[in-house]
Amino acid sequence: MSELQNNIAGNKDSTMAADVALKRIRSEAELKNLNQDKAKVFPRSLSQETLGDHPKVQFQRPLLKTSSKVNSHRVKLTYGDEKTRFRMPKNWGYEDLVLEIGRRFNVSDMSKFDVKYLDDDCEWVLLTCDADLEECIDVCQTSESGTIKLSLQISSHSMRSSLEFR
Repeated sequence: MSELQNNIAGNKDSTMAADVALKRIRSEAELKNLNQDKAKVFPRSLSQETLGDHPKVQFQRPLLKTSSKVNSHRVKLTYGDEKTRFRMPKNWGYEDLVLEIGRRFNVSDMSKFDVKYLDDDCEWVLLTCDADLEECIDVCQTSESGTIKLSLQISSHSMRSSLEFR
């Protein structure tokens, strides 16, 4: 083999070695990028990995404003098949409660409805004034759940009076 052929063969070998080295460097760079991209993926979408590969995440309940708990009563309101829950500020009177009930069930004329609460004897008792609401609160605070359970019903008085005028 001539010197020229040896130089060409040597250059090919060094070029091939350089190509292999560049491919390996490029592969390592791609691997590093892949690992960085993988870190950006949300754990839920890594379904191919086992759950044991992820640290366990402890979920905490959101912190509730204690002032809203202290200054309000829990209310559960039912109208037919519909139910809603809300907090009633402690400074509300009967009229405030009736306005809120009307707003929640889109009732413009609450005079055609009765509001009743579930007492400690599991009976529905009519609410008609601030004194009734105070009694309702006292009774419900001593209950196991502490929730004021209300029911909105079409007034039987309203139905009777409409029948009398026919």
